[in-house]
Amino acid sequence: MTVFEAVPERLRQRAQWVCWRIEHRDGEETKVPIKPYDERADGEADHPYAASTDPDTWRSFETAVAYHRDGRERTDGVGFVFARDDIVAGVDLDDVRDPDTREVEPWARDVIERLDSYTEVSPSGTGYHVYVVGFHPGDRNKVPRTRRSRRSSRVSWNCTMTAGSSR
Repeated sequence: MTVFEAVPERLRQRAQWVCWRIEHRDGEETKVPIKPYDERADGEADHPYAASTDPDTWRSFETAVAYHRDGRERTDGVGFVFARDDIVAGVDLDDVRDPDTREVEPWARDVIERLDSYTEVSPSGTGYHVYVVGFHPGDRNKVPRTRRSRRSSRVSWNCTMTAGSSR
């Protein structure tokens, strides 16, 4: 089984996929969404950025994977975009896993076990992304980093995936 085959079919069949890459902005590393296609047929450069709020910049899972595999120098992985009208929601658990020991914060392990859904280690290796079927009670929910670091979302957010990550 390849890393991409581990992604559940229910997610793979949605045309809510982008690629992503690490960029440095204001002295910080950030993961930015990249269009999984070359927009202009005439070869002229156009900005490569996808938008979590613009479905016209998203593509099928197969297209995003192929674009990533064909040009690893331009992308670091693939990502899923959460859409307002979809029943897929995401939970982002940050800074809950030691990448060396693989030890997980007990409260985070409890969240993962209770959700009992497709879960990946985040590209940084220090967190988890959990994909669930259900409706989110609002647009976003982020707990401040001073408390338990988690975020759940259904809209205007793309989630980088470990599947196929070159990091």
